[in-house]
Amino acid sequence: GKGLYNFTSNIEIGPDGIENKGSTFYTVQISNPNDGGDFNQCAKIALQLLEKAGDKFCNFSHSGDCSFAGVYQPRLPSENSNNFGEFFAFGHFYHLWESLRLEPRSNLNQLREKAIILCGMSLDELTLYNENYGLNISVNDLPEICFRSAFTFQILHKGYGFALDSNVTASRDINGQQVSWALGSILYEINTRPWIYLENNTLTVATPKTQNWTAIFIVGFLFYLLAIPFCF
Repeated sequence: GKGLYNFTSNIEIGPDGIENKGSTFYTVQISNPNDGGDFNQCAKIALQLLEKAGDKFCNFSHSGDCSFAGVYQPRLPSENSNNFGEFFAFGHFYHLWESLRLEPRSNLNQLREKAIILCGMSLDELTLYNENYGLNISVNDLPEICFRSAFTFQILHKGYGFALDSNVTASRDINGQQVSWALGSILYEINTRPWIYLENNTLTVATPKTQNWTAIFIVGFLFYLLAIPFCF
């Protein structure tokens, strides 16, 4: 909201373009003359953080199958394809879905619409919104919710490549089992090995001719979120 904000960070960008934590903290004071935030401005800044320009070689070497910062990513299956499955998001995504009061299964258009509404609120209005719906958003997180929403939208849409009408289900658990990035990593690693499940609960290594590959994709992203309150 309107006011002066102090932004402190020890993130340094080296000559190679890689972000690192330095030993020196830098503090700047940022002014916002508006009562509310600006979703479009936050989304513009968030897109810069994805470093899509770094995809140039990746796009060349992998025929455009890249996410962001030059990292390869298999192309997302179409919802109309036979091998399409539900996409689940957890961690930060789940908490943001709660803050925006989105249905667990929502598409990116709905995410953007809710984010635009919250971005237009003043800090006093956000505080009242937080209290009225019992969301328990911390006082420190309230000024950042606009940027967090914009960053999440951009990473799903421009980063991972979800269409605006694509649905993502934000959840803490799946079938009663709590999910986390560690579980997603284990599932990914298991499915890079040529195991075949047998009824006697033993595992055997498949020969190249009998390999069965299961594609399991769980949207999970742990990132260090830079608070950029001047876009709020």
